[in-house]
Amino acid sequence: NSGFTVSAWLKFDVNIGHGYHMARAMPLFDPNGDVVWEGWANYCWMLYAGSDYTAVYTKSTELDAGGIQLEGPLLRVLDKQAPESWQFQGKSYRHVVWSVDPSNIDAPLRVCIDGVCTGSDDSIDKYVRKTNFALPAAADCGQTGIMKTYDSARQELAVNESRIYLNRRPLDDWPMTTWQTNSKYFDRVLTDSEVKKIFESDPDPEYPSKSLRTERGCRFGSEMKDDRTFRDEFGNDCEWYFMSRIDDPYVCLRSVRAAAACPVACGSAETCWGSSQESEQQGSSIWPMQMEFRSKGKWGTTCVGKSTTPEREAIACAKNMPNWEAQCEQSGGQDCEAKGKNWIANCKSAGYQDCEAKDCSEFENDRTALLDCLGDRTWMPRDGVEDDIAWDIFLPCRQIIELHEPTCDWDDSKLDEIAAAANASQSWSINFWVEGLSSTGCLEPQVRLINDKGGTFALLGGIGRLIPDGATPSCNAQEEWYTLDLISQEIDGYKRLPPCELVGNKIKSGSKHFVLFGQTKDGYQLNFNSNSVSEKIDSSTRGPQPISADKGFLRVINVIGSVRLSPWIVQGSFPEPSAIANMEYAQRPVQEKKRGPTMPLQEQLRQEIPRDTSSFTEKLMLLGPPLIQQTRSAEDLAGCGQYFENNIVQAVLSRGQQIQCASPFTCPGYTARKVYTCAGSDELSSPFFGAQPEMIDGQKQYVEFLASIADSEVLSRPSEEDPSVDAIMETGNFIDILTSSAAITALFYSNDYGILTQLTVQFDTQQGRVKASASVKHLLAYTGDGLTVSLVCLMLCIILACNNGAITVRHWLQERKVRESRRTKVGMRASQWDAHATHVQLLDDPGDHQHHDIVWLIFPILNAVMFSLLMWTRLTSASDVDQLLGKLTSLSWEANDGDDAWLTVKQDYVGVYSEVASYIGTNHLIDTLFLITAINVLVRILQATSAHPRIALITKTLVVAMSDLVHFVILFALVFVGLATIGTWKFGHERADMKDEISTMMTMFDAMIGPPGALELGGEEDWLYLGFTLTFHIICFLFMLNFILAIIIDSYTQVIKQVRDSDAELDIFTDFFAIVATEFHRRRHKWPPHAEVLEHVKNTLTQELVTAEHLCWDGACFRSVEVAESFMNFYQKYSWLTPEPSEDEDDKTKVNLDDLAMYHCLTLQKLEQIARFAKADRAEDDPAQATNGSSNLRQNLDTLRTL
Repeated sequence: NSGFTVSAWLKFDVNIGHGYHMARAMPLFDPNGDVVWEGWANYCWMLYAGSDYTAVYTKSTELDAGGIQLEGPLLRVLDKQAPESWQFQGKSYRHVVWSVDPSNIDAPLRVCIDGVCTGSDDSIDKYVRKTNFALPAAADCGQTGIMKTYDSARQELAVNESRIYLNRRPLDDWPMTTWQTNSKYFDRVLTDSEVKKIFESDPDPEYPSKSLRTERGCRFGSEMKDDRTFRDEFGNDCEWYFMSRIDDPYVCLRSVRAAAACPVACGSAETCWGSSQESEQQGSSIWPMQMEFRSKGKWGTTCVGKSTTPEREAIACAKNMPNWEAQCEQSGGQDCEAKGKNWIANCKSAGYQDCEAKDCSEFENDRTALLDCLGDRTWMPRDGVEDDIAWDIFLPCRQIIELHEPTCDWDDSKLDEIAAAANASQSWSINFWVEGLSSTGCLEPQVRLINDKGGTFALLGGIGRLIPDGATPSCNAQEEWYTLDLISQEIDGYKRLPPCELVGNKIKSGSKHFVLFGQTKDGYQLNFNSNSVSEKIDSSTRGPQPISADKGFLRVINVIGSVRLSPWIVQGSFPEPSAIANMEYAQRPVQEKKRGPTMPLQEQLRQEIPRDTSSFTEKLMLLGPPLIQQTRSAEDLAGCGQYFENNIVQAVLSRGQQIQCASPFTCPGYTARKVYTCAGSDELSSPFFGAQPEMIDGQKQYVEFLASIADSEVLSRPSEEDPSVDAIMETGNFIDILTSSAAITALFYSNDYGILTQLTVQFDTQQGRVKASASVKHLLAYTGDGLTVSLVCLMLCIILACNNGAITVRHWLQERKVRESRRTKVGMRASQWDAHATHVQLLDDPGDHQHHDIVWLIFPILNAVMFSLLMWTRLTSASDVDQLLGKLTSLSWEANDGDDAWLTVKQDYVGVYSEVASYIGTNHLIDTLFLITAINVLVRILQATSAHPRIALITKTLVVAMSDLVHFVILFALVFVGLATIGTWKFGHERADMKDEISTMMTMFDAMIGPPGALELGGEEDWLYLGFTLTFHIICFLFMLNFILAIIIDSYTQVIKQVRDSDAELDIFTDFFAIVATEFHRRRHKWPPHAEVLEHVKNTLTQELVTAEHLCWDGACFRSVEVAESFMNFYQKYSWLTPEPSEDEDDKTKVNLDDLAMYHCLTLQKLEQIARFAKADRAEDDPAQATNGSSNLRQNLDTLRTL
């Protein structure tokens, strides 16, 4: 009851290994006092391991208010959430300990994995979950709350009937599936040290003299080393097994020797819980690509971080030169002055002239003066002045400038983070791959690492020295020993610490070598390929120089030798041996394939390529640099929207993490967004590529100079996270998956013709494909004769439009007047009059009053407005073009004041470009509206042709064919759309011209108008495609196209027959002269408008034949009978307006009442004329008699009319 501990060694199956290792249970009692075994309710404590967690379950010593047993404290260690290398993987035995201690109120339960216990180590506590820890725990069944409710008899029975379950829980559930050994039960609580002792020294049952942990248990990171001398019976080494596991995961299972000798390569051992995770820290890359170094002098080449300059570092070097006399005085030494003089003397005797520190900051921007100021100043160790070799530790300050190679300067933006980690861990490492450029074999690369003070803190070189290099790839470094030296602190005299030495590690062309070196927590280590050597910190010194917590940790890299180096990886820790082996194994196959360029990057950048030039002969000039602009969609933060699509992204992400980010490497920036970013429906408006969007053509667009994107690999732009800090951006990322459309635009000007041109190449990515199109828009400066002719033509158009409007108003007023007065009767045959009146009004009468609504006045008004607007743009075009050209040519392209000068110039140019684009766009819009106006005028002209039967063929044919055409269109649409849908569904994934229904219909229409078009019958092996094209051509071309031709021809035949059968039909020229004659007589005799006469004849008179008297009604039409008679006499010359005798089938002549009435009317008309003539004659002789005679004659005529 005072507590217990259970210890076991377990090896879980990686997929299904889990279960209850041990459980204690006792019976319950029903109301009748009988023993009851239910299962879960019977347990007193249980121990679980595997699957997702390792746990201890207990019951409490208390009951709830209802007398029900309470669950006690529960402790779980979520081992699946721990680093992957710590998790149970079924490769090694792992030591697991569970303990219950009721006397420890704060921590009654404990779990230990590989000697690391909860409550005492943060590496396991961070994965602990506690439940019910406010309740006291029962160490055994006798302490549970329910036991206290039993009488003594039941208590004794419960204890006697209690059970211990091994590898399962009550009642025989959840059996543990695992290998296990050395399971032990202690009737007391073991201390952490006792648990640790069992973990380290528990004997292996198969090898009692050996520890189970060392033989078959997990290994710490420092123990994960492969035996590089191992060879199996086929001669395969550990690296071969590592590469073979990629294709055959079980290759190591077939060789026990390989699994034991190559735990890293075979992954045959698990890492103990709590092992160092420093190897998993993300490093910072120095150089983004493979670099090739060729010595620029005696001491090779220097590279600096991009946040500094070689001048600044050289100044720091000279300024911080050690003053050993001052240092002696500060440390309380004796005879410091004499020692200082001796030191200066030795410096002079070594050939150096400048042996004291000096601040040369004032000459930072004057290279020549700065080099003179620096002189030959070089740091020197305090105690090594008599040893010539010791002088090689430090690089002469001026050499930082003279040996500087700009192409190898590196991005040190992440170095602060790395340095802080190194300062915290008191360790750091650098690893890279190297290939020699000499075939003779050299001790390379020799390296100096220089901090922000200007002194060397670590170096790679020969034994006790650095060997100066020649200027050719045939190196001078023939030393057999390769060493790593760390430099001591100033108080110890900046001397070399005992080196890490390796022998026989020369490199040559064609072979890659892995190098890793750095400082560990208690020393330093050098790895060259499979060889490794380390040194402990010399107890006689204070160790290496302190590690700076910022990027001052590493400012200058000095590479001596002609070598090809991979990107350096700098880490703020020193990796475990397993991580080092994994790096070498995984990277070697890739590195072996990498070879340098024929021409090194340095030479490429310095090479001057001749540029072909010729005089500019075209009549067009480029006004400014072309732009590349894009519109972007915002990222869909909810994912791709489709379950299937999200699964695909997650699958690719998971696979990438397994391959590229497996231990010991991590990829914290590798997320689903890096795999595939789905576009949302909103438009992006936040900064992108270091710039805010510009408003161009009514859209937010991101703009860059085309040359910047096309001719550069990287650009320096303000960071999107912090605009005050510049970031290096790859130009290849300017166009990405969120780009909805992109365009390349340029402005040109033709000086000869005064044309400002905007060329645009548009790329649309919205349809799953990139669709390219080009457009050319012009802004013409009208001047001289061109402007005059244009203005005259537009003025005539305005006058005609106004005249058209006036005619429309006049006819509308006439029709209104006609509708108000319909009184006069007609005496001519109305049907014939109507037929003739239709064409005599060709230019004078617009037709039926129903078409003379005032609404038609809108069209001439709009036409006049459009012509006026176009004339205004013509007048101002020259000044507009001149203003825009002035703004473009006045831009200060050579401005270079400040780091952001380029941004100001770009913004100014984009602003002017936007204005030019706006002008050109407005001009293009006006031209488009003018095109619509011109089409409208043309349609009106075609409509006006309906005034004459001979030229009304188009309009009349369309009217006659309209019904048939409508029904044909319905049929055609069904067939055409149906075929387009079928074609898109079947062939859209293969052909871009059938990607959607609209594209397919356009392709089919082109093929129908000009067969076969894109739908050729030959050259395709696909019978389905052949059947589709054949069906289309038969139905749409042979049938449908001929159907529409038949409808039009039939309608035209009907129209032309009607024209020829018309009695009133005359050719257009005869009718034109008739109109002129009609207008002459109308003005001479003052006839009323034809519309009024026509309205009266059609809608007022009921007689078929009219007389002149019927054409006068209330004085509103013809002013007198004489005027009406002149009108009647004029039209009597047209034969179809006079009546003709009708013929009967039986009789040649048949007189009817109509004919009699007609003759009667004509007779009366003649009698009236005779009476007027007689009256006139008598008036000359006797006026009184003439009056009486006329009265008598009038009475006789009235009597005749009545009859």
